[in-house]
Amino acid sequence: MEGIDYMAEIEHLKAQVSSLDELLSVYERSAIEQTEQLEATIQALKQTQAKLIQTEKMSSLGLLIAGVAHEISNPISFVSGNINYLEEYSCGLLELVQLYQKYLPEPPDDIAEQLEDLDFEFVSKDLKEVLESVHLGTDRVKQIVRSLRNFSRLDESQWQEASVHDSIESTLIILGYRLKSLSKLADRPSINLIKNYGDLPLIQCYSGPLNQVFMNLIANAIDAIEERFQEEEENEVPRDLRMPLELEITTEKVSNNWVRIQVRDTGKGLPDAAIARLFEPLFTTKSVGKGTGLGLSICHQIVVDRHGGRISAGSAKDGGAVFTVELPIQLGDDDSNDHNEH
Repeated sequence: MEGIDYMAEIEHLKAQVSSLDELLSVYERSAIEQTEQLEATIQALKQTQAKLIQTEKMSSLGLLIAGVAHEISNPISFVSGNINYLEEYSCGLLELVQLYQKYLPEPPDDIAEQLEDLDFEFVSKDLKEVLESVHLGTDRVKQIVRSLRNFSRLDESQWQEASVHDSIESTLIILGYRLKSLSKLADRPSINLIKNYGDLPLIQCYSGPLNQVFMNLIANAIDAIEERFQEEEENEVPRDLRMPLELEITTEKVSNNWVRIQVRDTGKGLPDAAIARLFEPLFTTKSVGKGTGLGLSICHQIVVDRHGGRISAGSAKDGGAVFTVELPIQLGDDDSNDHNEH
């Protein structure tokens, strides 16, 4: 019987162990990769679900706003259509009374007493101002209705030529109440709105989604200003040492095919670490319960993916934050070289 070559057996066993180690390492790497893929898939599904929920909310909001605008439009059209008749009839009656006064300067006691109680001289002067105020009020309501209808077009599937300034103004009308002084925020003063509008042409865009971008940016700016004001109130910062409450909107044409819109606020500002992540889905700098982390992500999708534009954020020179949106005037055209020169 020949002797067993133990060294050869040992080497053979080592080779088998090494093969097993390599096989286990492959399986381990595969398991890690599959786990990472599953985690990425789950995260993507969560983001998709959150975006679908947000989209559904905005769609429902658009339907609600459109319904409200329609319901307001009918009665205000009735009022507006009859004001002219009311003005005509009132002026006619006043002229008739004035003719009676001219040809019957000494009316009977009952009529004279009624004229005195009515204070006819004051009423005849004030009625015109009252009617003018009603005209202004109905015109204002009509403007609000137009803005509501404009904003409600959230699901526009076709691009159209639209005015950037009209979209911004529609948003400001809807959010106008938030710029005013609010007693619930420790008697916060009104926010000073600064408009630096340039001469912009109509741009090709999806009007409804673009309105959503401006709504998010302006609402976030107001939130930031209010948060800073509350912190200063809590820390009892003297009023003369505080930053002014300002919201500044600047628009300009920067090249043959690009326009720029900037929204600057005097809010809390943006941490450097957060700026790079602002447009990530589900990322938010707001406190728990105050932000979904979807608004800016959706803005990025609308501006970049849908319009081929650019959106960025940074800190303003004098504090606060500034968001910049750049949009092509004509969808699909690319004059990036010309744009980059400016």
